[in-house]
Amino acid sequence: MKRLVFAVAAITAAIASMPVDAADFAAPEEADAALPSSYSWSGLYVGGTVGTVSATADVSNVLFEGFDPGIPNFTVEFSGMLAGVTVGANHQWDNVVAGIEADYSWSNAEGSYTDPVFNFTVSTRLQSLASLRGRLGFAVNQLLFYGTAGAAYGTLEGELQDVYQAGTVVTTDTQSMLGWTAGVGAEIAVADNVTLKGEALYYDLGTTTYEFFEGPGRINPVSSDAAVTGWLGWVGANFNF
Repeated sequence: MKRLVFAVAAITAAIASMPVDAADFAAPEEADAALPSSYSWSGLYVGGTVGTVSATADVSNVLFEGFDPGIPNFTVEFSGMLAGVTVGANHQWDNVVAGIEADYSWSNAEGSYTDPVFNFTVSTRLQSLASLRGRLGFAVNQLLFYGTAGAAYGTLEGELQDVYQAGTVVTTDTQSMLGWTAGVGAEIAVADNVTLKGEALYYDLGTTTYEFFEGPGRINPVSSDAAVTGWLGWVGANFNF
């Protein structure tokens, strides 16, 4: 977790330290592509992001076919990469920039927990993560610092491997979760219609109930509640219209 936060902070600091004069980027023969002295953040944009995600699923209320065997609460930690697309719009008043952004990302983040007493393993996989967020920031020509917050939506797959005398039973259940997210970012314009950004976001997807049916003869499932929270850090590029 600390490595993730430090990495995003380093990326954001690097963006902030980049020159804001487009002449530093353009060769003499490309002077016509130079940014105006007063850059405007107003308009629509589309882009892409890539980064890392780290999260926990706090599991409680584990029931085996309606019976409480007394399993203590436990935590499944999972992490991995994510990549996705974004679309948004900004409007600028003097140095204040307000906007709205939607994103959707695919992820390979996963992790597992094995209970040493009851001999079962629970795995969690983050399949996708999306958000719809507002952005509010302060611009200095081509450089923008902002805060962002809004709704978050995630799809997570849970897997239960239960060991019996007759063998191991593996079952899965996929749940969609709705929560919230908030964070900070920095963005810099490197051409008249291209910007680069770095963001760090905290998200809370709320609590859902997983149900694992371990065979056709089982009337009631193995069930548990899972509360999912985490951090993500990514970098991205936007094309502005």
